[in-house]
Amino acid sequence: MSTGSVRAAAEWLHLTQSAVSHTISHAEQELGFTLFRRSKGHLIPTPEAQALHREAMKVYESLEHLKRMARNIRQASVGLIRVGAIPALCHELLVDVIAVFRTRYPEVEIRVHTLHKQEIIQALLLRDIDLALDYFSLEHPSIESVTLADFGLYVLIPLSDANPAPGSVNLKELQTRPLVALPETDPIMAEVLQACDRLEVTLHPVIDVQTSRMAVGLVERGLGWAVTDAFTAHNAPRAQIAVARLQPKLSCPLCINHLREQPFGIAAERFIEHIRDICRQVTFPS
Repeated sequence: MSTGSVRAAAEWLHLTQSAVSHTISHAEQELGFTLFRRSKGHLIPTPEAQALHREAMKVYESLEHLKRMARNIRQASVGLIRVGAIPALCHELLVDVIAVFRTRYPEVEIRVHTLHKQEIIQALLLRDIDLALDYFSLEHPSIESVTLADFGLYVLIPLSDANPAPGSVNLKELQTRPLVALPETDPIMAEVLQACDRLEVTLHPVIDVQTSRMAVGLVERGLGWAVTDAFTAHNAPRAQIAVARLQPKLSCPLCINHLREQPFGIAAERFIEHIRDICRQVTFPS
C-alpha cells in the first residue's frame, strides 16, 4: 500500500520480489478477492484493498495502544489507587506520601477516603477502596493486615508546662495533668486505658475530642496534655508544643490492610513502598 511496486516492497521488507508476489497471491486466494491491479510494474490497490487497509490500520493502532498501556502498567505510570485511612493518617502521613508519589507517577489517579475503623472494614468488603491505613490490625477473616512500623505513643505538652522539655513522660505522671483525650473507643485511647488498668493509673480528661488534629490545637493553646500517635506528634507545631515519648512504651502499629483475595496492583505496590520510605525517614524523640 505504501510502496507502489513489488520491487520497492521487497526492498522495504528485506525480502525477495518473488516472496512478496507469493505473499500477495496467497492473501488474495485466502480472501477471495483481488487486492492489487498490476499496471506497468506498479501495484494499484483495489477499493477492496483500501477498505481492508483502513480496518487493518485500526487494529494496528489498537495493538500499539495495548502495548503502550502494558508498558505503562508495568512501570506503574498509569492506574488508580483507592486508599482509605483514619483522619490522623490522612492529615499527617498520606499528605507527604501522595506529594512524593505524584511527583514520580503523575499519571496515577489517587482517591482518598477518610474513614474510621469500622467504616474502613465496610469499605474494603464493598471494594470501595483497594487498601487502608490504620493503627492496629483490622479483625475480620476476609481482611489481611500487615504491620509497616510501630513507633509507640507520644505525649503532647504545652510549652508553658515543658521547661525543660522532657524526652519522655511516664504514664503515671499523666494522673496529675489535665488531659485532652480521644474517645475510649479510639484504638489509641483503648491501648492507653488498658495500660492504666495494669498500672493502677487514673487519668483525668478535661476535654474529650474526636480527632487527634483537634487535640493538637487544644494543646497548642495550653488547654491540656494529650497522648497521640507518632505522625501527629511529628507534625505538631514545635513553637508551641513539646513532644515526649510515652513510657512505658505502648504498641501502636501502623498497618496496611486489604482483602485477602484481592492482590495489590503494581501502582499500589509502589504506593506502599513510598509509605515505607516516609516511615524510614521520619525521626521521633528517643
